[in-house]
Amino acid sequence: MGVASQSDDRGPGEIGHGARSSQEPFEFAADATAEGRKWIATLPALIRKLSLQWGLRIEEAKPERGYSGIVMLARRGDEPCVLKVTWPQNRTADEVRVLAAWDGHGAVRLLESSEEHGAVLLERLNSRKTLGELNLFDAACVAGQLLRRLAIPAPEGFRSLQDVAKEIVETLSQTSGSR
Repeated sequence: MGVASQSDDRGPGEIGHGARSSQEPFEFAADATAEGRKWIATLPALIRKLSLQWGLRIEEAKPERGYSGIVMLARRGDEPCVLKVTWPQNRTADEVRVLAAWDGHGAVRLLESSEEHGAVLLERLNSRKTLGELNLFDAACVAGQLLRRLAIPAPEGFRSLQDVAKEIVETLSQTSGSR
């Protein structure tokens, strides 16, 4: 996904021509409610506001979108990054807390966040580099190293993995006992 040469001349808050599609209507979970439809209508202005606030240039590439959000390639100065805006906005609260706790060790680095707007600015990862390129042994080693980096104490307010596992075991025991 390249950047048009003129994009380097654009300042913060300016959106490239390829990003025009961020102003097109999307099929989102937000379509189901009046509040959600209002969010969709204000999305272009929100993207512009966040771009100005965080000093971003949105790149020419077409935004990626899913059922509950949009992801746009951006740059802050020379730093490639990704702007992710999600509906409903409160979906990002746990994501922000856990990414801040990992601080880029084994997970994408959180650069900025606005829980009020359901937005996060993330470092851009290389989507072309995957474990699928490695032989099984090497992929397992990398995955193991990654899991060790991610194994940190749960941030305040999060349930521990041990508690979640216990709950799953109890639920399975109750479900299998009722048969």
